[in-house]
Amino acid sequence: MRYDGDTAPGIGGLPEEYKSIAAKLGDDVLIHIIKQKGDDIPSTVEISEREWPGIKEVYVEPDHKSLQMEKRGDLIVLQLEEKQVDSVDTILRLYTK
Repeated sequence: MRYDGDTAPGIGGLPEEYKSIAAKLGDDVLIHIIKQKGDDIPSTVEISEREWPGIKEVYVEPDHKSLQMEKRGDLIVLQLEEKQVDSVDTILRLYTK
């Protein structure tokens, strides 16, 4: 899959063969972590609270499994297990309410 657009702002910690795209769904934000090539998988995702303020919870979809959020300054750091990473498109739902 090729995606030449910009990555979602404030999303970091991903291997270089991944891109992130953000979409709004009601009051929630969906962050799509899309694998473009390679065999690495993301184990850590960093979300900037400056870019994405007010995050209360983060879930992996479609299983709707809650992720533990670790605060490091203005970053929310998420640890992903291998079984939570989709082979093409891992979706994180950011709840702000």
